[in-house]
Amino acid sequence: MPRPSSPPECKIPVLTTAPSEPYEVIAQVKTYGNVETDQAEMDDALNREACELGAQAVIVQPAKGVGRADEVSTHAAGSSDEDSANTVEYASQIVGLAIRYSSEVAPQQ
Repeated sequence: MPRPSSPPECKIPVLTTAPSEPYEVIAQVKTYGNVETDQAEMDDALNREACELGAQAVIVQPAKGVGRADEVSTHAAGSSDEDSANTVEYASQIVGLAIRYSSEVAPQQ
């Protein structure tokens, strides 16, 4: 079922452990950083991606180490070309689970 996206200024909780309230995982989100990328920038990027999906929170998974590569799908806006896969090298990566709470009311922060 499609989920409504959140407004661009959306700020959702970034959790380090699963909440006690029932929830459903709607997507896995990732952000990449270089050596000079600070944690706040990476958290903001993760937050933006999860908000665009309509998530109410993100559960951060254990960080992946330095000097990795990952294949990502890219698509140029306005292009009729299909998505293409590119390998991205990065110094750090944060992976999170974008979630929506199963109950009608999200928990208080």
